[in-house]
Amino acid sequence: QQRKKILLQHGIALWDVLASCRRKGSADNDIEMQSIQTNDFCSFFRCHAAIRQVFFNGGTAEAIYKRYILATVKEQFGALHYQRLPSTSPAFAGMNREQKIAAWRVITQYLDNNCGPGAQRNIGIDEHTRPADARQ
Repeated sequence: QQRKKILLQHGIALWDVLASCRRKGSADNDIEMQSIQTNDFCSFFRCHAAIRQVFFNGGTAEAIYKRYILATVKEQFGALHYQRLPSTSPAFAGMNREQKIAAWRVITQYLDNNCGPGAQRNIGIDEHTRPADARQ
């Protein structure tokens, strides 16, 4: 609840690329690609028109977004900018925790430079490609 409160205070949206999928384990490479269902980003971006920057939590989220979603939003929401950040998953051992935190600090420039206190923020972050059925 504390993390959610912090995100809301800073106007940060957090949404999975995938609405659902099947996978045998917890790793992204266990996702059965034929089973994926993506979230409706066109509706999301229409409802949250201030979003200008989208950050991905790792390469799988970015790859799925580009493959299944980008073409559906590109024309209508062409002003969006995208950036992949390192996965926060402990399974991603290519960077240590401090390196991941340093990389994720890029988000703060959008909080500081684009919005004053109480203003509507312009950031959307893909939380992970963690499918709904894997959260149960």
